[in-house]
Parts: sequence; C-alpha cells; structure tokens
Amino acid sequence: MEKRTRFLLSTCSVLLVLMLQKTRANGCDSLTKYSLTFHGEWTRDRFPKMYPMYRPPAQWSKLLGRSHSRRYRMWEMDKPAQKAAQQFAETGISNMFDDESRNASGLFDVFLGASISEGAGSSTSQLFVDGKHSQISFMVRIVPSPDWFVGVHNLDLCEGETWVDSLTIDLGPLDTGTDDGYTFTSPNWPSEPHANIHRLTARDPSHPANSFFYPRYETLPRIAYVSVEKVAEYVRAAGWRATGQNPLNERAAASGRGRANSVGDEFYSKTARDVSKQSNLFPPREASRSRMEAGGGGGAGGTLAATELGITAAKPTAVSGAWGADVDGKTKKRTTHAGKRYRTRRHHRKGSKKTRSCKVTAWGEWTPCSKTCGFGVRARKRQVMREARNGGQPCPNLTKEDVCGTMKDCGWHYFSWS
Repeated sequence: MEKRTRFLLSTCSVLLVLMLQKTRANGCDSLTKYSLTFHGEWTRDRFPKMYPMYRPPAQWSKLLGRSHSRRYRMWEMDKPAQKAAQQFAETGISNMFDDESRNASGLFDVFLGASISEGAGSSTSQLFVDGKHSQISFMVRIVPSPDWFVGVHNLDLCEGETWVDSLTIDLGPLDTGTDDGYTFTSPNWPSEPHANIHRLTARDPSHPANSFFYPRYETLPRIAYVSVEKVAEYVRAAGWRATGQNPLNERAAASGRGRANSVGDEFYSKTARDVSKQSNLFPPREASRSRMEAGGGGGAGGTLAATELGITAAKPTAVSGAWGADVDGKTKKRTTHAGKRYRTRRHHRKGSKKTRSCKVTAWGEWTPCSKTCGFGVRARKRQVMREARNGGQPCPNLTKEDVCGTMKDCGWHYFSWS
C-alpha cells in the first residue's frame, strides 16, 4: 500500500511538472508579426579613415533574415561561417541561402530588407514568429568590403512567457573570417585556413592599413542599429474552423519564391489582435480592442477571424518583403468568443495606385577643382524631376565626386616637367 501511494505521488509530481512546462511553453503560443527596421549610420564624420566615396561609394546590401527555432543556425559568433554566409558576406549574393531555405530544419519565415545606396539610411521589413520558432537572425553586408557585415543571430523575441513589445540593438562591423583583406577595397585574398566570425574593433586587427583601425578610440562609433517592434498577434478563435489558406503561404506564393512557410494552417484559424496604433492588417476602425472584447454591436464590434481579414500578398511599398492586407466588398459573418454573430460589410478597396519610379536630370557640368596646386576634388550634380511613389524605383545618387588636379600647376621651378 505504501509503495502504491509513493508511486501515485511520484506520478502526480511528474504530471504537474509537465503541465507547468507546457504552460510556460504556451506563453508565446501565438503567431506574431514584427516590424524590423535597419538603420545605417556609416558616415564620413564617424568613420573618416578610407571612407569609400566612389567605385563604389559606402552603402549597404539588402537585409537577409530568417525566423527560426533553436535548431537552425544562419551564422554564429566565434564559429566558422558556413558556405552560404561566406557567399553573402563576400559578394552580397544569397542563392545558397535561398537553396538552403527549401529544406532547412527549424526555418520558419524568410524576410528581406531593401538595400541602401548610401552609408546612412534605413529599410524596413516584416516577419512572423511563433512559439516554436521565436528566434530571428539576419545579415547586412558592408559595401565595399572584403567579407564584412553587421547582423544579429539567434535573437529570441519570446522572453519568459510573453512576446517582446519592442527593442533596439546597436550593431558593429563583423569579419566573416574567410578573406584577409584589411581595407574596404582590398582585392580578393582568401583566408587559409578560415578564421571564426569575429568583431572588428578600433584596435583589432592592429594594423595601420585596417580601415577600422582607430587606436585613439576605446570603442568604434556605432555603425548601425536595428529596431524591432511587435505589430500584431494571432490568437486562437475558440470553436471557429478555418476555411482559407495560410496567409504566410499566400505571401510565399505571391512573391514567387516557391517556398510555403512551415507554419501550420491551424494558425490561420486564429483571430487577430492589434498591438500597435495603426496595424496594416485591417482597417483601424476594426482594430478597436475594447469594442471587440465588449462584443458590442455594429460591424466592427466582433472579433476578427484571420481568414476574414483578407490577408494576401500585396505589392511591397518602400521595402522588399513588406506586405499588407486587401479586403473585399462582400458581406460576411463573424462570431465573437461569446458566440454572438454580426454581419459586416467590408468596404471595397479602390484600384491599386500606379507605381512610379524616380526620374532625374542628366549630370551637370563639373565644378572647378578644389585645389589649384596638387590633387583636389571636383563634383557634379543632377536634380530630381519626379519623386518615386507607391514602391517605385528610388532616386539614385544626385552627387558625383572625382579626383582632379596635378602637381604641374604648382609653379615649381625645381623640376623640368615633360
């Protein structure tokens, strides 16, 4: 009898522990949408040494990101870079990552940010995570450079049992360890053997030719930072059956990438809860949480089922990878958690606005050389004739600089110039 009692107590203890663990695991058990903005601060004032002015000027590649579980590794500090990370850091080409994403274990969502044509600027992308895939990683190549980049790896957006509302992370230059070049424009010089991914600091590598070598600094100035903000969560709609396609799969299909996201269709039967002031998932008037919880009458009062938000892949606005929501003009039924039904007429969205790319004038004349003796700089400019709209091609650089001058114009008489 005593043994049986001990066995029952032991079994109950194990079950209690498992239930508590499951409760903790379910703390972030929702499909959650985040907005990620990359901010480049690579300017000549902050990094004057060898700052690239032309061929090519200082700029940033596209942002390449993944949301994933703990099993997936895009890259990792103090570890050798995989072939895909090496290719992207050295060339900005991502086809190895693209091929990998078709069968990678633990991969959830793929997100992209537009390239930035200058050292200072920003780009925004949006991504999805869930309770089993709560981590994100991304890379942005420093252009030009041998194999340098900035990024984040294995950042968990679920802290404890809740999703992070917002955060900001400072970024510094990283060396992939696959090229021994010291300067931004070094020729290809493969490392043999490869080193681990490591930080570039003001004193390491300790060589005057290093473009980031500033021995008077304790630390390098911030070259970039990233801000992440929660946009919306999808929570389960009790007693509601989904009859549509997964919104993430729709986005993948519309983008032409061919890879359906690994998130299950059960998430598409969840309701959307707005967690920002202006979510682009549905019209602001339908995002009133107080009215939704109260179950008040009217079309916007009921809880919105995700399949009824009409989420489809939309044309990117300012950023590659961004997407929004379209709604139709049909009358549909909605059910609140209390079981009440409402009939709501969606407003028909008018035709999409036409994309318009930036248009500029031809280059103007060169300015006089900044020096009459020795080597200086000359510049020429062009003007914007038409700004880009609705996701069109952004304006190119409006100023171009070039080296000019000669020592022959100095009026020296010590040499006989031929």
